[in-house]
Amino acid sequence: MENFNLGEKSFTLDNIKEIKRLFSNPLECLPYISGVLDLKEYSTKARHAFIVDYFHGISQFSTEICLGLEQSLTLLNFGKDLFCMMLGGKSFQETEEFFKKSILSLNTKGHDDATCSTFSPIDIRKIIDFFLFTFFQHYALYAHCFSVEAYTESRTEVVLVETALTIPLSEASSKEELEAKELADREAFEAEEKARKEEIARVEAEKVAEAEALKMEEEKKKPQSLDAAIDFLVREKLDAFKQSFFEECASEQKRIMEKLAQLDAHVVMTPSGGKSRKSQ
Repeated sequence: MENFNLGEKSFTLDNIKEIKRLFSNPLECLPYISGVLDLKEYSTKARHAFIVDYFHGISQFSTEICLGLEQSLTLLNFGKDLFCMMLGGKSFQETEEFFKKSILSLNTKGHDDATCSTFSPIDIRKIIDFFLFTFFQHYALYAHCFSVEAYTESRTEVVLVETALTIPLSEASSKEELEAKELADREAFEAEEKARKEEIARVEAEKVAEAEALKMEEEKKKPQSLDAAIDFLVREKLDAFKQSFFEECASEQKRIMEKLAQLDAHVVMTPSGGKSRKSQ
């Protein structure tokens, strides 16, 4: 079982100042905490990550309830003592009893520790809730992780990445050439757009001209006076009568021709004997 020697390590005021300075940037704060605790493999070892995350959470809590530097230092070292109880194999009840006795001393300044700072009753209440719903709520999980060896397997894979093909510099265009091409493309687009709009305008103009011409033609056909209107109506009626008369004549002529054709056919089919008797 790995020995972390947390009992031999303690945070200092300088550590607290640096943690608070780096707190807004976890990418710098976590490595600093791991360095203080000599847990530099926190990015690959789960147990190191648990410990670093535990103390980072206490630092975050002390910042949220606006604790001073000395109060934050006292709280971190108090949390370290609790964690050492769990690492030492103490039961939940033993660690809880230690917590109850130790929490009362946080609002009483110790005689042998000048860095120890007192806490208000409100702070004590918040600290109790914090450890109750974090450390003690997951005490069995922490104890299991640090007492049972886990199987680990590490592998290293070499991935070959093909270099992307790039255009040779000899074929590259200069800034002036690119700007000239962009200008030419823009001018060509504007010319095409202008031609399209002109074509649309031309078609619309032709439609308007055709409508005007049709309107003028209709105006010319209208009679300009009463006599002209009468003459127009008479001519129109006369033309209609002529058309009807010619159609009736053509129809009657066609009927007479069909009748004559039938009579000729009847004469041809009559026997010659019968025809002579009729003539006698």
